[in-house]
Amino acid sequence: RRLQSWKNGCTVLKSQFLLVHQPQQLPPDNVSVQCGAITIPLSSNVKYLGLTIDWALSFEDHITRIRKDIGGKLACFRRGRRHLPQSARRQFYLAVIQSKLEYAINAYVHSLTEAKREALTKISKQAL
Repeated sequence: RRLQSWKNGCTVLKSQFLLVHQPQQLPPDNVSVQCGAITIPLSSNVKYLGLTIDWALSFEDHITRIRKDIGGKLACFRRGRRHLPQSARRQFYLAVIQSKLEYAINAYVHSLTEAKREALTKISKQAL
């Protein structure tokens, strides 16, 4: 009923749900969410406001996506870097790289292992 009362409605067909649980536990097989006649599927991870959240709150997929995204931007940047003054390179770093690295970091910083932290630091240093 609550979904029906929303003014803009809700796109149930795009909806997903995530069950957060401890890594050593598997989710029950019979868990589902029903919204009217539609069953909303259980997902191992969901993307919400640009943050990929997984069932174990490890943020593995989110960090992988950040590295891939920044890596692509750096590949383009490297081709023209020598033609840019230092101030333009710094501005690119702050606007593109640092903003991507720091977005929603408070949500996943607790889950950063040393290896993940080193991987993010390495890609940050490549931009400089």
